[in-house]
Amino acid sequence: MAFEIELPHVGESVTEAVIGKWLKQPGDKVEKYDPLVEVITDKVNMDVPSP
Repeated sequence: MAFEIELPHVGESVTEAVIGKWLKQPGDKVEKYDPLVEVITDKVNMDVPSP
């Protein structure tokens, strides 16, 4: 199942990313800016923080 989500700006040529690993589990406490998910692009791997 595919979902579209917005990612932080990582570069002009980066248009797609794959979720590498979820860093929080359902029920975990999430603070502002906690890393939620690791995403993988053709250029970089990065953690996406909570809003």
